[in-house]
Amino acid sequence: MRNRRLAALVLLTLYLPACSGWMEQSQPVPQVVAEKRPAEIRLYLRDGRQVDLRDPRVEGDSLVGRERPAQAGPTRAPDYSRAAYALAEIQRYETKEADTGKTWMTVALIAAVSIVVIVLVASSMDLGLEGLGTAP
Repeated sequence: MRNRRLAALVLLTLYLPACSGWMEQSQPVPQVVAEKRPAEIRLYLRDGRQVDLRDPRVEGDSLVGRERPAQAGPTRAPDYSRAAYALAEIQRYETKEADTGKTWMTVALIAAVSIVVIVLVASSMDLGLEGLGTAP
């Protein structure tokens, strides 16, 4: 029983990295890439396309990274290919950042559920032990 609870707690904590979202940036792309070193960046290009780049870096007047193909197969991981976009083509962009509000709400929810489970298990153990000590 203890192993199941531990496994459930570990699984719940794995949801914490999911508490992130795309945040629009106002600083110039080269500055954000140099200072924050984002793992992934979402570009909105002047021609209307949206592109997600992994491991972005600025080279000259371009943003270079690995682009996920538009049609990735559902049965296997997508193959990322090298891509480069002129900084002048970028209308706006976003980086993936942790959402501390969502993270703390998730932590509070996990703590509340854990407390409820502990109280229920403890009270059921007490009820079971009381019945064992009395003779008919």
